[in-house]
Amino acid sequence: MVLHKIISLNNKKEISELTKNDLQRIANIKVPEIEKISKIMVDFGAEGTCMSGSGSSVFGLFYEKDKAIKAVQRLQKEYNFVKITKIL
Repeated sequence: MVLHKIISLNNKKEISELTKNDLQRIANIKVPEIEKISKIMVDFGAEGTCMSGSGSSVFGLFYEKDKAIKAVQRLQKEYNFVKITKIL
C-alpha cells in the first residue's frame, strides 16, 4: 500500500528510494543482464527499476502504460518472460 501511495503522489525521490536493493550492485557485476534490463526500462521511461530479492526478476515502475508496452515489446525481443502487471 505504501508503494501505491507514493506512486499516486508522483514522488520520484521516494520512488527511487524504494527501488533499491543492496544486493543489486554485486549482482550487476556477476550478471550484467540485470543492469542491461534496468537500463532498457529506464530508456523507455521507467521511473525506477529494481532487482527483486536475489535477482530472480527485475521490475520497472511506469506512470504511462504506453511506455511500459514499448519497453515490454523491446525486452521480449531478447527475453522469454516479460509481462506488464499492475499494482493493486
